[in-house]
Amino acid sequence: MKKYFVLTLLFIICATSINAQNYRICGTNHMMKIASENEPNLLGLSELLRFQSDSILNSSTFEKNDEIYTIPVVVHVMHTGGSSNISIDQINDAMRIINEDYKKMNSDTSDVNVSFQSIIANTGVQFKLAQLDPEGNCTQGITRTFSTLTNEAGENVKDIIKWDPSMYLNIWVVSDIESGAGGYSFLPGSAPNDDGNAGIVILASQFGSIGASGGGNFSSRSLTHEIGHYLGLDHTWGSTNENYLEENCDFDDGISDTPNTIGSNQNCNTNQNTCGSLDNVHNFMDYSSCAKMYSEGQKSRMRSVLQTGQSWQAAPRNNLHTQENLIATGTDENFVVSACTPITEFKVNYTFGCVGDAFNFESQIYNTIIDESISYQWSFEGITSLSSSDENPSIIFTEPGLYSVTLTASNDAGSSSLTKSGYISVSDESLNMQYPYFQNFEVNSFPLFEDNPNANWTLFPTIDVSWNRTLLASSPNFTAIDNGLNSASFRIRSADFSQDGEKHVIVTPSIDLSNTSPPLRAYFDLAYARKNGNSLDNLVIYASDNCGRTWTKRFDKDTDQLSTNGGGNNFFDFIPNDSQWSEFNVNLNGFVGQPSVSLKFEFSGMQGNWLYIDNLVISETDQLSLEDEGISMINIYPNPSKGSAKIEFESKNINNVQIKIRNIYGAIIGEKLYKSKVGKNNLMLDEMFPSLNAGIYFVALKQKNIERTLKIILTE
Repeated sequence: MKKYFVLTLLFIICATSINAQNYRICGTNHMMKIASENEPNLLGLSELLRFQSDSILNSSTFEKNDEIYTIPVVVHVMHTGGSSNISIDQINDAMRIINEDYKKMNSDTSDVNVSFQSIIANTGVQFKLAQLDPEGNCTQGITRTFSTLTNEAGENVKDIIKWDPSMYLNIWVVSDIESGAGGYSFLPGSAPNDDGNAGIVILASQFGSIGASGGGNFSSRSLTHEIGHYLGLDHTWGSTNENYLEENCDFDDGISDTPNTIGSNQNCNTNQNTCGSLDNVHNFMDYSSCAKMYSEGQKSRMRSVLQTGQSWQAAPRNNLHTQENLIATGTDENFVVSACTPITEFKVNYTFGCVGDAFNFESQIYNTIIDESISYQWSFEGITSLSSSDENPSIIFTEPGLYSVTLTASNDAGSSSLTKSGYISVSDESLNMQYPYFQNFEVNSFPLFEDNPNANWTLFPTIDVSWNRTLLASSPNFTAIDNGLNSASFRIRSADFSQDGEKHVIVTPSIDLSNTSPPLRAYFDLAYARKNGNSLDNLVIYASDNCGRTWTKRFDKDTDQLSTNGGGNNFFDFIPNDSQWSEFNVNLNGFVGQPSVSLKFEFSGMQGNWLYIDNLVISETDQLSLEDEGISMINIYPNPSKGSAKIEFESKNINNVQIKIRNIYGAIIGEKLYKSKVGKNNLMLDEMFPSLNAGIYFVALKQKNIERTLKIILTE
């Protein structure tokens, strides 16, 4: 019998774990506080529904029927590709498990303690994937949405996709939950938006027993447990936040045939007696590792909830199983299942690669039966056009450039197409930019160079709110000349992203580092300010020596590490002044001697301000040992210059010094051999290289395979 009952005010967040050692506790207190602050009326609404449920339970006519309650289900797979985009087999497996558990068809009921065998309940509740969506279209009851929010999920994923909660039990399958839980659900009437956010958020690793699931009792029964909350059940120890606390004996779940307990400590002690009677550790609403049953009392509570609902309630449970709703969702017994129009999706083994590489594409169409009746038509549009009618083609591109990919999938029900613009980037390792490499974003057409396509940078995704060139700011470390215009930089802002955590990428062209030696670094100027305390931005830089098939992380900075304005908030658009730029660098020693190296700048975040990048230079470091060879104090001035710049250095000995000048693309346009004298040496640039036009150049001094490079701007 219960001692006294405490109503759960808002909702329960239930975390389960793949194994007992990694079990994560509930986050109810934190979430209750947020919900109650936002919607104080939730307490009264939840109490009203509980009172209605109690009235039905205590009525003389309750449970006089043997009706099977069918609940239409839609599973929203929130993913970023790969294993997070779980298979239909895993979804079907999860559906099998909950139907067996709720109808007492699970084979492990025979393991339940003999003291509770007589009250193992067949709840008379079953679950079916919807066959019609809210608009009446054919569906398999599964949606798939690409979103980085799957990695920090909560109520945010419900803002992206949700079907009418009065018609469907919405289940969002995610990669990680922000609170640290394994899954959570709202009790009836306690969800935000007048119960409109009712449903279950659950980890892919705790959904079903196959695929991405961790398997075992915790993972395979997590959904069973969460649906219990959705249908009005508390934990067996009551509505307190934590299990296995002595004071839990003073609370109860309001169910007469579930003994008082403090809860299990993630184990399976079938002799456990924590509140003066034998605990039922096999109950699905406990935290034991051997959950196998619902009790008759819990069955009554859930069935009474399925008969309750209020006019204000966006998700009345009593509407789910009505004949009208079953017909509307395609889950009634007479509905004839047929093939639906396929929804197109696809992936590839890598999106960057070299000419001659095999790009292996894989169709991931869904919403229909995958069989031989489906036809596939692929097109690959770029410098050349290719096509294929294979389900999973392997494509070899013979020309470098960007390629858009389209897949059209068709069956007797219809067809659908998906195009991913600029999806594939193909490089030619023989067409690389020369070392040293410099980019200051001054060309108006950046990231494209009409006169030299090999210099093009690649943006992904190719949308307007990604990386963009700006004339509003540039680093004072380099004064650029662009036909009288202000100098430029490249920038991005996470506050513009359509989803928090989006990743936006820009990739340099391939650069020939064959003739380099350590220490080798990429230098760039950066300016950034966070917008507010919620800004969570991140810049990661990778390097690749195989056209981007694989990437090695070389730089990783978060909001605080990127800030160059002193760390304060900047609520308005951040436009840096000269003092708000800092130089950062990336160690590239691991890529010395490689003939084709690219850098990838990956920016992600949320609610952040502008981040600017300028003056990317790949060169050997200032600590080169030319001084060890007797050459020091290297300088070039004035800079900028009208052509009469002076190259100055000091030499301890008489040395043969090779002097090269390269253009902005790295091509050598002049070369001289100079025999230095002891002491200060002065050379006039216009005398050594008299035919230089206005522009940006690199002057390199080299001796015994050790090189030092300086940049110079020549004006009209």
